[in-house]
Amino acid sequence: MGIIGKYRPCSFAIFTEAGLKMGTAEEYIENVKKHASPDEVDHEVQQTMMLINAIVDVAEDGKIYTYFQIPENIPQDVIDKEIAAGRAKLAPVDGYMCVDKPFDWKEEDGVYKYDTRQTREVLGEQLSSWDDLKFDGKTITMSSGLAVYEKIED
Repeated sequence: MGIIGKYRPCSFAIFTEAGLKMGTAEEYIENVKKHASPDEVDHEVQQTMMLINAIVDVAEDGKIYTYFQIPENIPQDVIDKEIAAGRAKLAPVDGYMCVDKPFDWKEEDGVYKYDTRQTREVLGEQLSSWDDLKFDGKTITMSSGLAVYEKIED
């Protein structure tokens, strides 16, 4: 059982008055409701629910795909137009689609890494865009530890 497989978010970084902590999806949503302005709450909760229901697929082809659940209120013709325009593709999971460019991943000297596609530097020195993709046999940790995903399928 290796890193290849499908994962669901199980723990999120939550920024609170006391600092950063890891929490559940429910805690994350409560924090969004608490800190978003009243006219932003519905949109922020909707965006958060998309992330919470996402599936991350670490695939054999060296890519990490993120699949989002297709909202029920999206007409099929809109979905078809997005797919035809190349801005989305149906996922191999019923009711999900992939709208983001996949991340590259690799194993290097026994360490899993993924390309964040971020340009980074410290004191004028360019840093690699590759971050560790921590895998403990059941979960992967990405985004410098800000998101943990639990394996749901090999």
